[in-house]
Amino acid sequence: HPVLDLRIAADQFRALDLKNNVAITASGRLALRGPVFGATLTGQAKVTSGVLYFADLVQKRIVNLDELADTSLASLIAQQRLGPEFENVFLDSLRIDGLELEMGSDVWLRSNEANIQLAGSVRLSKRRDLYLVSGTLQAVRGTYRLKVGSVLSREFVVTEGTVKYFGTPDQDAALDIAAKHVVHPVPTQSQRNPEDITVVAHITGTLLVPKVSLEAEKRELSQTELISYLLFGKSSVDLGGDQGGIADQRAVVQSMLAVLSGEIEQTIVSGGVPVDYVEIRPGGGGQGDPLLGWQLAVGRQLGPKTFLVVNAGFCEGRQVGVWNTLGLSLQFRISPEWRTEASFEPVQACTGPTSDPQSGTVPRQVGLDLFWEKRY
Repeated sequence: HPVLDLRIAADQFRALDLKNNVAITASGRLALRGPVFGATLTGQAKVTSGVLYFADLVQKRIVNLDELADTSLASLIAQQRLGPEFENVFLDSLRIDGLELEMGSDVWLRSNEANIQLAGSVRLSKRRDLYLVSGTLQAVRGTYRLKVGSVLSREFVVTEGTVKYFGTPDQDAALDIAAKHVVHPVPTQSQRNPEDITVVAHITGTLLVPKVSLEAEKRELSQTELISYLLFGKSSVDLGGDQGGIADQRAVVQSMLAVLSGEIEQTIVSGGVPVDYVEIRPGGGGQGDPLLGWQLAVGRQLGPKTFLVVNAGFCEGRQVGVWNTLGLSLQFRISPEWRTEASFEPVQACTGPTSDPQSGTVPRQVGLDLFWEKRY
């Protein structure tokens, strides 16, 4: 009846790698004490890189021990010629007592609709076969694709939010995430130069039962009107006019392009390409000529506190041909509450068809922002 008293130093330990479920690489100091069957794991660790696949976690809450074949832990057990009986009994009887898990700079919550970077820390405990997670994670950045029906979708940029675990056996978490999408309304006879509308998607509820509600910044618009602007660039009243058929055709084309761009984004971030953030937005912010004014942004974590985003606007002027404009944004987090962002980018991604970019340089702007954020 051996008794364990082990101190463990982990450095980039590949703890879990279950395809389309969860992948975790961690570093830290742990302690494993007690009898072999019924030992207790404690300590602190930092998740240096990890991916939680949102859709799969919703469908399947508990990790099956039989699927640990590709993990470092299972490899170590196999090397010592310990059979599956020992593996199951050892892991089933293992207790985890308040293991502190700090999220590093490369931890993401991903699904077919979401690609959200997480920060913060949680506590992991295990009692019998129940894994209990408690704590709050912050949504630092990312994208969320709002689907309307089976084929219509619009992409929102995550601005802030939290994922809060309550230590329940189902590993569910409360969501409170805000994401924004800027609509460029189509000019009408009543409004020749309509103002842009910033639509905010509030993602609430839980991981198991998420909810989404829409609102407009600085404007009072119903959910029906907001969806009409998102899909067609017009209010429901204006859609009843003569141009409704044209707007419908543009909306169908735009939605097909949005679905295609979403699939490309997911393939890039999940396919081993060394980028953490990809945003492909069809022309006109979702309205107007769908082949005019595409926008592309690619981001990469450069270190624990630095994130670089390169953005490009693809423009097709009917009289000047094809040309591109590039921009850079460097984000640095001083502390959990303070961060800075420096940007160098064109004043506007696309000019009108009568402008000639060959006649001079593209006007650019330089910005430096300091942000302070406090959560209660």
